[in-house]
Amino acid sequence: MKKKDIVTIILAAIAISAIVAFFFVREKYLTSKPEAIGEGRELRCAMGFRKDPGGADGHKLLLAGLNYDFLKDFAGSKSLADSIFVIRSDEYVWADSLREGSLDLVVLPYADSLPAMEGVLYSDPIDSLSVWAVGASYGEHLDEINGWLAEFSESEDFEERVGLFCDTVNPSKDAARGLKADHISPYDDLFKQHAAHLGWDWRLLAAVAYHESRFSILSHSPKGASGIMQVKPSSARRYGVSDLLDPEENISAGANHFLALQKRYRSTNFTPTDRIRFVLAAYNTGSARMHGYMDTADSLSLNRYSWSDVLPMINSSTVSYVDSIFSTYEDICRIIDK
Repeated sequence: MKKKDIVTIILAAIAISAIVAFFFVREKYLTSKPEAIGEGRELRCAMGFRKDPGGADGHKLLLAGLNYDFLKDFAGSKSLADSIFVIRSDEYVWADSLREGSLDLVVLPYADSLPAMEGVLYSDPIDSLSVWAVGASYGEHLDEINGWLAEFSESEDFEERVGLFCDTVNPSKDAARGLKADHISPYDDLFKQHAAHLGWDWRLLAAVAYHESRFSILSHSPKGASGIMQVKPSSARRYGVSDLLDPEENISAGANHFLALQKRYRSTNFTPTDRIRFVLAAYNTGSARMHGYMDTADSLSLNRYSWSDVLPMINSSTVSYVDSIFSTYEDICRIIDK
């Protein structure tokens, strides 16, 4: 047999093997039952948001936090770990991820009409707040998702949760109008828990969060700080936090950083109020820079422990930051009792 004939036979055998393998895999894919969402691994989710999630005081800024809670609850109901991150919903890259199976669920902002996309299925809307999208390969589990959403949306907990996220507070406006509230944010319990470790009034920690992010988990600064307390990744690593999107972890990291700063300004030469002002300033501009300002006051024979003496040396943006937080704190105190 000629060498050319042998090569031809080998190539033909390879081609036949490839064709058989293709039809075997295709048949298996078409006839097999898809695994339950997240089965045997973590539930891979994304929260979509539009470029403009809403005005600075609009409840739309907080809807990502509400959807984050829903996803956590759903994963918990299935006894699954979860991995949640944020994507731009108006760029439609998420659809490819659903089709490819690299994502299990995508939560999207509610819209009267959703784009018809090949290989993507949508859940029933959640109280005109959001919809969940899954890949067509998980289509038979859409009933499971709709069932869970329907049951959850009829619960008392659902109404209470939605109220916390949608009944927004504007401290300056509400205080000026003499209004009272039973909550400042959806995260009041977390502020109370961590403020207790600091020895602070929880409303002061809430005022910091309001100034930093308006309580939005999507808040992100050009310098890389993110989340409710605007924590930088370096600070997150320092305090053992891995998910800054998680409100509890983000607030914990921010509070732990405040605790570390308080230890640097523990001198009894500070008045209690001045100590908090120095701590807030250091949170904003960095403790090294604040110590530089204090050293400058020393060199001018001023009291390095007095806010009013050090004030002229501090950059204007940091002074404005501290003043704004104290102003918001006073407004919050008029709106809600301790």
